Amino acid sequence: MEAAKEKKHALKMNIRKSLELSGVVSVERFDRDRFDLQTDCGALHIQGQNLHIKTLNLEQGLLIIEGYVHGMHYTDGRPVKKNKTWIGKMFR
Repeated sequence: MEAAKEKKHALKMNIRKSLELSGVVSVERFDRDRFDLQTDCGALHIQGQNLHIKTLNLEQGLLIIEGYVHGMHYTDGRPVKKNKTWIGKMFR
């Protein structure tokens, strides 16, 4: 049996102006307002203002982002099911 891969994902935020991440597998998308990443713990979405890459080393899984961070959330990669309103259910 193959040993489970050790997860090395961690993040450290400093006054919402600098975000240091480890365990980054890939950067899927980024611009001044949003970063979409794959980490070894799932997809991570970061929203902010004037975001930019200070350091990126995918061999080490390291990413440092600077700018103002508004929020972030993880997803497991599956499409998000949208709850339909009662009007949406009527017109299926």
